[in-house]
Amino acid sequence: MKALKKLHEGKNERFDLGIILNKRKLKNQFNVIDVSIYPPSPLPPPEECHYYDWPKQRVKVLYPFNNCDVVRVEIEPEPYQPPLSIIPYPTIMALLTRKGTYRKITALTQKKRWNNVEVFAVL
Repeated sequence: MKALKKLHEGKNERFDLGIILNKRKLKNQFNVIDVSIYPPSPLPPPEECHYYDWPKQRVKVLYPFNNCDVVRVEIEPEPYQPPLSIIPYPTIMALLTRKGTYRKITALTQKKRWNNVEVFAVL
């Protein structure tokens, strides 16, 4: 909740939509990789770099969520489908939207009967 409050106060213009996913439910569906903020020394080989974030980059890119757990999901999408389309809706806990799109997104979640998904106008 602290991160949501910081995001709302900061008025970050870069994001149009944010998705908060349930890590436990994701692990039931996909290969989920826990991301460490501190890479080992010496640096890992390139094929293992997705297991790590660089501390300075995380503070810039993920602010204000830089202290939250971060995972990466390995998804093999169907041909001609965006990867996010295969994430089942029960793994979605919340959607972060701009104030201007809040009603539209809320109506969409109601139409799709996503009753367990919260919508926050914080972007």
